[in-house]
Amino acid sequence: MRGTSWRKRIESRLAELENSQPAPTDSYLATIRGIEDLYKEAIRTRRIRALSIRSVSVALVTIGVLLPIVSQLVNDNGNQAIPPFWSSVALAAAAVLVSLDYYLRIWDSWKNCVVTENAIHGELDRVLLEQQIEEFSSANIDRNAPKEVAKTESRMSSLLAFVRSNVEFEAKESDWRDPRARTIELLRYCRPFPR
Repeated sequence: MRGTSWRKRIESRLAELENSQPAPTDSYLATIRGIEDLYKEAIRTRRIRALSIRSVSVALVTIGVLLPIVSQLVNDNGNQAIPPFWSSVALAAAAVLVSLDYYLRIWDSWKNCVVTENAIHGELDRVLLEQQIEEFSSANIDRNAPKEVAKTESRMSSLLAFVRSNVEFEAKESDWRDPRARTIELLRYCRPFPR
């Protein structure tokens, strides 16, 4: 299962939970923790990718700005040692990297992963806290009573629905292959000024 993408692994885990209802509470919680761990792995790799593209583009802009100044300072018998056109090349390369980052949604993908992982973590903690408060406040109640089982199943199914909606939202927002949405967004920024 290592070669499968992390998003497919999340989908398969959610599908397993949905198909095995009613599942034990421990199964729900373990699966949700596993999904949270997958998001943590994805955050790490996406952060490296996003920050490296941004760092390289900032370095290229810095080189592009400083290169004409350095070329004026470093002369080789009256000729410029570094042709100033390299400044334009560095600035153009930085613009290409920023455009790729924007079009492929690399930075947004990292941001969406962080937001989704935090939402899942917060909701999971809320459900666990709710469950612990209920256990402490009603120590004498039979956990296998139909009312208690229904309450626990309802809590776990709402947690599953919350995780499913957040995962779907993150997948939709991070998908760079939606050309229509990207084209509409680009046209909104590129339209001519009103006369």
